[in-house]
Amino acid sequence: MGHGHGNKGTNMRNFRLSSFVDRSRPVPADRKMADTGRTSPEPARSGTEAHGPYTPPRAEQAEALRGNLDEVLGSLSHARADAEALARIIAELEAEAGRVPGLIEDRRELGRKLDERAGEIAALDARAEELARDLARAREESAQVQRQLDSAMREPADLHRANEEGKERLRASAETIGQLEREAERTADAREKSEREIATLRGALAERDRALDEARDAMNELRVAAKRDAQRIAEIEESHSRQQARICDLTARLAAANRRHDELEEAHDALR
Repeated sequence: MGHGHGNKGTNMRNFRLSSFVDRSRPVPADRKMADTGRTSPEPARSGTEAHGPYTPPRAEQAEALRGNLDEVLGSLSHARADAEALARIIAELEAEAGRVPGLIEDRRELGRKLDERAGEIAALDARAEELARDLARAREESAQVQRQLDSAMREPADLHRANEEGKERLRASAETIGQLEREAERTADAREKSEREIATLRGALAERDRALDEARDAMNELRVAAKRDAQRIAEIEESHSRQQARICDLTARLAAANRRHDELEEAHDALR
């Protein structure tokens, strides 16, 4: 995962968080109380009603209280939807942060392989030095045999035998030198292959480091978002409690208004 892609996902989550935080901000209770306390203008009283206190029609009172009750219920529904959205965002961040252990394990495995290849390179270097020493000894021995052969060829006695022995030793030395040179080539090829593998492993290790950094950034974002969202959820729950209390209050006021209206109607009927 690229670092730019991770920033894009984080910005999107932050946008979604800020969008519903503004939308679901609770309405101040004093403003709702002021709205609820409003009544219709008092009409002129007739002569038959001058003796008793005026009360708004029952339908108007019920409609006003029901309107406030619907407003509180709608706000409560929005707050619940916001809490669910917060839970979904937290789940997404937790999934992103959950990649950290796997990335750490991959990095450890790559480091182990890199150490193995480095050990193989060191062993190949040691073997190459050993082969170089063997090759130098073989060449020195070949030169010595050549000198002995030249010396023997200058002596008349045992010339043929010394010549044959010298040729055999030269052949053996040449064969040894050829074997050592071939082994040195194989060692050089193996070392080159190991160096290529090390370069590949280092590239993979760098990629894992970048992914690990991004996952750790996501984990840090999760911690910050979780702390912020926990506070926001607490505010929403507190708002829920206030709204529930408001619902109970509105319900009680509606019932009291109905009872008061019934009492006033009875008193009015009795006066007539």
